Amino acid sequence: MPKNIFKEVFYGARSNRRNYCSMPVISAVAYARYSSDKQQESSIVVQLAAIKQFCQRHNVQIVREYIDEAQTGTSANRINFQKMVSDVQLKDFQYIIVHRM
Repeated sequence: MPKNIFKEVFYGARSNRRNYCSMPVISAVAYARYSSDKQQESSIVVQLAAIKQFCQRHNVQIVREYIDEAQTGTSANRINFQKMVSDVQLKDFQYIIVHRM
């Protein structure tokens, strides 16, 4: 995890004194996909919800979502998957979060 990336978080709202703690901010993108023959479109909603819950628990900020609908997992030749791979060069996220592989 890169150093010097911190977010100040306020806690102790009832106190007159402000208490701050530094928590590292981790940036990530979410990737979700469903296969037309095995899953339904609602699978994307379920996957993204699980990814968002995970990210909230682990102080991960999702900067972008990539979704491939009705795409097989046996090939990496998926439009948004390839876009995500090329966007790695932008260096505006550290991790790719998926629900299951």
